[in-house]
Amino acid sequence: MRVDPRYTPNTVWDTFPWPQAPSEEQVDAVTDAAARLIQLRDERLAEGLSLEKQYNSLREDGRNPLRGLQEELDEAVIDAYGFSHDEDVLAQLLALNLSIAEQEEDGLTEPRKPGGAGLPDTKRTSSKIEPPPSTD
Repeated sequence: MRVDPRYTPNTVWDTFPWPQAPSEEQVDAVTDAAARLIQLRDERLAEGLSLEKQYNSLREDGRNPLRGLQEELDEAVIDAYGFSHDEDVLAQLLALNLSIAEQEEDGLTEPRKPGGAGLPDTKRTSSKIEPPPSTD
């Protein structure tokens, strides 16, 4: 019997460790950077530039507004997690996940779940990627 990992939109984030105690300033930095990144992508999509082409442009040397916004978002997220820039991000995520799991087993904590519950002024986006209209 073969068991392959599958993406399931209802459970994909169940074991992902979210920042456990971000400050309001950190939340604002993440949401503002994400909003500006989404706005730029949406504007370029409206101009006919696919996400594939937008992100392929990151392979080119030189200044790139998308790169700048993505780097800003990355920095804000790393700061919200309280991670070190000098250590492997995946190793830090794993350590956080293991720590939360241990605390849960010991009944010491209820981990922060995805979303803005308990965080003032969090924002949601209505941006979504739609497939192109069928030409059939």
